Amino acid sequence: MASYLTHLWNSGSSTHKPTKPRALTPKLETRQPDYPPTHHEWEDVKPATSASPLSPDADEASYERLGYSQVDTADSQRLISQLREDNGWLIQQLEEVGTAKSKLEAEKEGRAKKARELRHTSRERDRERNGSSTQARLGKEREKEKDTTTADVLKEENDNLKTMLQRHIQQLEHASNETKRIRKERDALAETHEKETEGWKTSSQQQAQHLEHLSADRARLKKEWETKTANLTAEIEKLKLAHSKQSEATKAALAEVNRDRTQTHSELHHAKQSLDMYASEVDRGIREIEKLRRELSNAK
Repeated sequence: MASYLTHLWNSGSSTHKPTKPRALTPKLETRQPDYPPTHHEWEDVKPATSASPLSPDADEASYERLGYSQVDTADSQRLISQLREDNGWLIQQLEEVGTAKSKLEAEKEGRAKKARELRHTSRERDRERNGSSTQARLGKEREKEKDTTTADVLKEENDNLKTMLQRHIQQLEHASNETKRIRKERDALAETHEKETEGWKTSSQQQAQHLEHLSADRARLKKEWETKTANLTAEIEKLKLAHSKQSEATKAALAEVNRDRTQTHSELHHAKQSLDMYASEVDRGIREIEKLRRELSNAK
């Protein structure tokens, strides 16, 4: 396919007599064909057998067989542009195929690695199986050798087992004593914990009772305070009312005193004027009396 497109590119730029090229497929004007290259409409397009371009005569024969007439250079340029676009699309498809091929190779490598691991695991299992059979065979041989050992070896082993048994018995006795001691300590701690718990319960009950008493006292004091506050408020209202009445009476008394004072002041002023007038008359009378006395003394 790529060689045929290369041939069309070279033939389009050749110097022979231009003829109208045919479209590769009826769907060539789209970027991506709607059918693969194996479609039946591709059957009449024969790819080139080599990278070298075909001869101009072969191009004309193929074009005339398809029934196309000669066209101008604009159609050739349009075909070249179309071929360039299709070539770019084919390059993109090749890149995608290369990417898919890389993914397939990676998956193939992963499968091969997994197969190698499975083969390695199988060999390890076979090796372990063979080793276990060898160990079984060696065990049988050792048992045969034990059967053929002397009574001294058996006695020595028996003594060793007795010693080990006595040591285990001592360890068990020590562990039993430790267990008893730990149980006693646990019982003592449990008893102490129970006593402390009872003490905490008693203390909590006492605190709860004390809180209840405090709550009752608080409610009582609050009620008394509200009662006293109401009484004091009423008393204050009464005192305010009495004070307002007394203030009004005092204001009225002061107004009356001011009126009396003003009247007294006026009367005193009139009395002073009268006294001043009487004083002048008394002075004149005294002068006349003195004058008469002098005249009387002169007459004597």
